[in-house]
Amino acid sequence: MILPSCQMVLTDRCPPEFRDRAQTMLKRLKLGDGESVVGFRQEWYRMYREEGLSLEDLARKAPLIARAVRKQREQTVAESVASDGAPRSPRAETSGA
Repeated sequence: MILPSCQMVLTDRCPPEFRDRAQTMLKRLKLGDGESVVGFRQEWYRMYREEGLSLEDLARKAPLIARAVRKQREQTVAESVASDGAPRSPRAETSGA
């Protein structure tokens, strides 16, 4: 899941024997970048960012988005520690994932 666009892409974590099938599903079912499904994902992400939806509630309703948020948080903290030694707030957001 790419944040903030909420598009889903195939990654290296997908086992090679499932890659073609996974890519076909993303494309045919429009799960990767279909306007409707991306719109729903963006709304859940917006509620998390702007309306105080907890990460736990986000994980219950939109687990892939919650996973992307957690990954983004980890990257932000790691980058912050690497650059100045002080972790940033866990709610800090950056573009991309």
